[in-house]
Amino acid sequence: MLTSPRYHDRSLAAEDVLRSAFEFRNDVAPYIIYDANYWLFGELPEQIPRDYCDADPGGMIAYQQEKIERHVREYDNLCLWMYDHPEVVHDLMQQVTDALIEWVRLQKEVAGQAIEDDAYVLGVKIPSGFGGVWISDDDCIVLGPDLYREFVVPYNSQVLTAFGGGSIHFCGKADQHVENYVQTEGLRAIQNLHLDALDSAARLRHALAEKNICYIVADFNVEDAYIEEYYENLFAKLGTKGLIVVPYIAPSITLAGGSYGTGERDPQAVGRAIERAIRKFNR
Repeated sequence: MLTSPRYHDRSLAAEDVLRSAFEFRNDVAPYIIYDANYWLFGELPEQIPRDYCDADPGGMIAYQQEKIERHVREYDNLCLWMYDHPEVVHDLMQQVTDALIEWVRLQKEVAGQAIEDDAYVLGVKIPSGFGGVWISDDDCIVLGPDLYREFVVPYNSQVLTAFGGGSIHFCGKADQHVENYVQTEGLRAIQNLHLDALDSAARLRHALAEKNICYIVADFNVEDAYIEEYYENLFAKLGTKGLIVVPYIAPSITLAGGSYGTGERDPQAVGRAIERAIRKFNR
């Protein structure tokens, strides 16, 4: 809850939006409604078996529309609903989307940010004119293209267009959604920690480039012995047009062979080695 008198009423209004979709047990976290009032959809328990859901699904955070999966027992439960009860999932996604848009608007107002500017996708400033919001969409990797097209693209599009466009982030491989991303309204960039899956990243990156959508390739720094090979392969496969390369310098984390390991390195030395490799192979 914001305590500043200037934003008190607006904060209450934002909470009301969330409360319209979820029952709050207390002032700390909202909880999904049980039994007959489950998710405010009336006769839903008669349509959907109770064993689809946990007894206590936990708190809802207006973070990303697909995070509703976190509030059912397993990911497959929500996917079953998409097949068996699509209208219910659409209703829920719309409520979460409406709440998320209102909450982001409130945060921007409090921070003094422009509605269509001042977005930082994992610390990377989106240039002015390219949108004012970004969405963390990590769960995209577990959905097939048809389900994603029906149950995610329309709601991501609403969030992005509400702020003059923006970016979508995910970790891992999601090149099954190439066409879905191209069809997402307001999408200006994809920011992807690709986990060393450069072939998948290349397929997505080149498809986006054809639609003038930027691809931001990112990962935590690779192992010392792998730095030059990594960036040589990256630029050979991804090219340079419409590409932003973001190496996150994390001295205790190393990347190689598609997995992260641990290590202790000098961050400045790592940064200099990465810079040299980028300058060498970015031609």
